[in-house]
Amino acid sequence: MKKSDEERREEAILAINLWKESKLTQGEFCRREKIARSTFQHWRRRYDPDYVFMGKKKQRSKRKPQKKERFIPVEPVPLISASVDTQKIKTVSLDN
Repeated sequence: MKKSDEERREEAILAINLWKESKLTQGEFCRREKIARSTFQHWRRRYDPDYVFMGKKKQRSKRKPQKKERFIPVEPVPLISASVDTQKIKTVSLDN
């Protein structure tokens, strides 16, 4: 049976409080409790009032990216005729 939103919220808040009391790092706590670290970080962002984002915020470009050309123009090059010495070519038989 699936957990309700309220049950998931309570589980997340309980895990966050246990982690704070444990004095373990997030990684150590997640390994001990068998919680994916990404899940725990999501819970912290969503339910921990003490959570402060310390990473760099991605800045979006205000300019539209320029279209990349999908066609590369090419110039034909004249073929150079080469003489092939047919006596030096070996044939391979695929029959067993």
